[in-house]
Amino acid sequence: MKTIVHIIAITVCIFGILACSKKSEDVILNDKGAKDVVEAQDYTFNTATKTFTPQNNIEAQITSQKDINFIYTYLIREGVSDSLVDITYTQDLDSKRNIQYVMEASLFEHIPMQDVSGLKLMIKRTDNSSDEAFINIQSFTPPLPFWEDIPASLVPDEANIIQIAATAKSENGITKIELHDDYQGTFVKVHEIDLNGETTHTFDYAYTYRPNAANLKLIMHDAYGLSSEAVIAIPILPYEIYTNVIMSAQGTNAVTFNNNAMLLPSFELIGPCNFANKEEAISFFTYATSSGVSFYAPTNTTNIIGNYRCNGSPYTPITSPSNWVATRFRVLLPSNSRQQQVYDAYNTNNIPDLSDDFFDGISAPSSSAPRYSSTAGASASIFTQEAYLIWATIPNPQGTINVLLRIREVIENGNESSIRFDLLVPKN
Repeated sequence: MKTIVHIIAITVCIFGILACSKKSEDVILNDKGAKDVVEAQDYTFNTATKTFTPQNNIEAQITSQKDINFIYTYLIREGVSDSLVDITYTQDLDSKRNIQYVMEASLFEHIPMQDVSGLKLMIKRTDNSSDEAFINIQSFTPPLPFWEDIPASLVPDEANIIQIAATAKSENGITKIELHDDYQGTFVKVHEIDLNGETTHTFDYAYTYRPNAANLKLIMHDAYGLSSEAVIAIPILPYEIYTNVIMSAQGTNAVTFNNNAMLLPSFELIGPCNFANKEEAISFFTYATSSGVSFYAPTNTTNIIGNYRCNGSPYTPITSPSNWVATRFRVLLPSNSRQQQVYDAYNTNNIPDLSDDFFDGISAPSSSAPRYSSTAGASASIFTQEAYLIWATIPNPQGTINVLLRIREVIENGNESSIRFDLLVPKN
């Protein structure tokens, strides 16, 4: 009996020695709990640009000591159930133990990633054993760029310029600012500046107004590819602005002008060689008297119309000036508080329209021939360098219109004198 016990003990010892002499990989190959090695970097997802860093695809090297059948990938987010986002099958891979795992960033473009913590990989082997691995991902939401001090609206000044001033800010660094307008109906780029990543930039630009533009758009771009837009309205004014209009006096036997009569609201300048057939459409004339160069109502030209010269010949009217347009003028005086309000509105580009309401409280124009003086004091019929706004009422077949003249320059040279001015005329 003792002999049998010894034999069993010896046999157990032999099997124990053989078991201890097996290679470690042989143990793993027969161990369904063998671990896989997943080598991957930690990633950051930019929720604004929808991109990953340090590279834009998630990559990992998976090494296994057993053949892998497939890999389930779950997106792990706080407060949200784990989401299966991919299944990788290995049947077409050359190696089922060394796998280059890749997840493209485009897969996450439409997934809320603000509370992401990573990807969980469920690795299923061909022998039905499994393992888990985790790739760390943290989210990053960069601060959005923004504009400060954006005016709601701007209007052109007397030189047709809109001075745009605004402050662009981005903690990410500003790379570019663009200015667009919509004079063609859709926004087109007018101006662009490149910047070197400053976090604050004061944008200051003199934009020349283009007819029919109703809006300006500022677009800021930052280093993360984020952008911020701001729109500035250009109110569609109910009047046209004509700048630096020059009208000349009656001319001489040697000098003929083609700009001493104005037709409104069509805005046309003509001279005595073209008065015929347009006599009753002329809104006002310029004329030099011994007292100074003047604007003349057409009905007031009975005694002076023959002084206009066309190639040396005096003009002879076809119809009586008494039937012509009875324009009336009033020089607005800065010394009058109500009339000063018109100056204030003009100089701050805040004239809403040229309706009668705008001139309410000011006596209606009554002068037929306001003149310029460099020596006399300003009055309702005398304009000067200080009293440079003239309100005129012009009857026409559609009804009387109000226009506003802003005198810029007067050149006194007898019958060759001229007046340069800006003119506001109602549309339609």
